[in-house]
Amino acid sequence: MPPSTKKIRIFSFSWRDLAIFCALFGSAVLLCILLHMASSSEGFAYSIFILTVLLISRFTTGYLFGTLAAVLSVVGTNYIFTYPYWAVNFTLSGYPLTFLTMLAVSLIIIVVGVQLGTTGDIYMSDAVGNADDLNIAGVEEYNKAADAVQALLSGKIDAVCIDDQVAKNFVAVNPDSLVVLDTPYATEDYAACVAKGNDQLTEAMNAAIAELKTNGTLDAILDKYINKTEGAVGYVTPEGTEYPNGELTMATNATFEPYEYIENGEVIGLDVDFAKAICDQMGYKLHVEDMEFDAIIPAVQSGKADFGMAGMTVTPERAESINFTDSYCTGVQSIIVRK
Repeated sequence: MPPSTKKIRIFSFSWRDLAIFCALFGSAVLLCILLHMASSSEGFAYSIFILTVLLISRFTTGYLFGTLAAVLSVVGTNYIFTYPYWAVNFTLSGYPLTFLTMLAVSLIIIVVGVQLGTTGDIYMSDAVGNADDLNIAGVEEYNKAADAVQALLSGKIDAVCIDDQVAKNFVAVNPDSLVVLDTPYATEDYAACVAKGNDQLTEAMNAAIAELKTNGTLDAILDKYINKTEGAVGYVTPEGTEYPNGELTMATNATFEPYEYIENGEVIGLDVDFAKAICDQMGYKLHVEDMEFDAIIPAVQSGKADFGMAGMTVTPERAESINFTDSYCTGVQSIIVRK
């Protein structure tokens, strides 16, 4: 579903951003002074300050320092580096244009990181250039969510759009550096995907999902991985379980804790537990194949995998090329930013 509520901290402050602002703006002023001393020509200040505003807006979070840089750049261009020097001249024909240009540059600031092929990728790509939707200037795609978060920590991007449970895990590892915004960006349904035409498997999985919802198995899995209930064990295959129907291969992307991740060399998580329960219910042994997220649907379509589960959102676009089972979990897309 499309996002219904958004919230981003417009005028956030951090000492890191202040240091970036001071370093870049101070360098711009120093460069303009040196050029002014070396030449009697004018016009260089405008280009230098435009670049400075762009860099400050790009490498700081929110609008605070970008807007401040825009205002001070106009003052610097008009008051210091344009004749008559050291005097404000509001009659200059280019003054309003200079101010509006600087301000516009400062407001186009947000570059969001996403995992390639996810709904976060879809939402953020659709939001680029939409003034009502976070003022996103661009989207950087990464094969792994962890790579996007690392880029956020290093200042290469301004935010990351990702599943809320996954976001909370990253913030828990970096509590002094990252925070999840209060308002979720979008709420969505997760389901398993099955190849078009394989209605028999889709129907069998739906019947198993319904039974596992009714008998409390799904709730037990959610208690372990989502609710973090003390003592919850998730799902364990009952002793004596037989697999008369053979084996089913599940395609997943084990970088999406708590849904699927690697621990002690084994892929585990909510989706793995639930897929195992579904397969046990149907008389199949589960085999898990770890791959890039955007390779899951092609793997299912080609028959390399029987179904895919990876915190995958049901969308109309995906439903054109793949079947979905009934939903087993509700997910939330959230935004991570630096503190």
